[in-house]
Amino acid sequence: MEYKSLKDIAKITMGQSPDSSSYNEDGDGIPFFQGNADFGEIYPTERIWCNDPKKTAEHGDILISVRAPIGALNYAKNKCCIGRGLAAITIEDEAERNYVFHLLKAKNSDLNNKGTGSTFKAIGKAVLEDVQVPQISREEQQKCMDMMDLLESIIRERRAQLSSLDELIKARFVELFGNPVINDKGWNTDSCKNLMSKIGSGATPKGGTVTLGCTRTPLMIKLTVTDTGRGIPEADRLKVFERFSHSSDAASVNPDSVGIGLPLSKNIIEENGGRIYIESRFIDECKASEKSYTTVNIIFNNTMR
Repeated sequence: MEYKSLKDIAKITMGQSPDSSSYNEDGDGIPFFQGNADFGEIYPTERIWCNDPKKTAEHGDILISVRAPIGALNYAKNKCCIGRGLAAITIEDEAERNYVFHLLKAKNSDLNNKGTGSTFKAIGKAVLEDVQVPQISREEQQKCMDMMDLLESIIRERRAQLSSLDELIKARFVELFGNPVINDKGWNTDSCKNLMSKIGSGATPKGGTVTLGCTRTPLMIKLTVTDTGRGIPEADRLKVFERFSHSSDAASVNPDSVGIGLPLSKNIIEENGGRIYIESRFIDECKASEKSYTTVNIIFNNTMR
C-alpha cells in the first residue's frame, strides 16, 4: 500500500497564544481555544474571544491537542484563534479531511508515545508532519468513513443515554434518602473511621514526597498532585480511571487498595466541567538519570472573576 506524509496532503498550523490583553468574554473578535479543555463532542465550546489573534484555524479544520493529553480531536466550527496547546490541520477535500480525522484518532497512542517534556508532554509540528496516511481510493475512504460515522453516532447516543440514567439514579437517591450534604431527612450519621475496618493509602515510599501545585491563567485553573512513588507502568496508564482497576505494580505493592479513588475523582471533576489526566514514569522503565513519579493533572476553565 502507498503512504503519504500528512505534510504532503495537508497544511499544518501550530497554535500560538496571543497577548492576554486581547482575551475577553464579550464576544469581541473570534473564539479563542487554548487546548483540549475547550473541546466538546465534535466542536469546541466558545467561552473566550480574542481580538488580536496570532494563529488561526478556518471553518472545518481539524483541531488536535498537541500538549498533554495529546491527540484529542475536534473540528473548527468557525474561524478561530488557536493557542499553543492546539494545531490546526487544513485539508480542502471534505471526504479526505474526515478520513484523516479518524486516522488520527486511531493513532492516538502512537502520538502520545512520541510526546516529550518533563512537565507537560507535547508533540511538535515535525511529529504531525510525519504521520503516514495510507492512500486508498475515494470509494474505500467513503465506505470506511460511513462506518466510522455510524459507530460514533451510536457511541454518542449511548453516552447520552448513560448520562440520563446517571441523572435518574441521582434523582432517585435524593428522593429516597434526601440531600446527602444537608441531610434534610435527618438520617443518623457517623464518621468513616467508625464504619470501616481499614482505609488503605497509596504507595508513595517512605522518604518520598507528595507535592501540590496550582496555576491560574486567564483561560484555566490547573491543579497538580505529584508523588515520587514507583510510578505506573505504561501499559496500565489507560486503566487507572476504570473502577476497581489497579496497575499490575500497585496490586502487589498495596493489595488492599480498592481501585476507586481516581474513577470517583474523574466522575466528580467531569460533572463540574473539568478534565483530569495523569503523567507517570514507572520505576522499572526509568533510564539512568530519570526518577519515577506520578502527576495527576486537573484542569478547570477559568470562569472565576
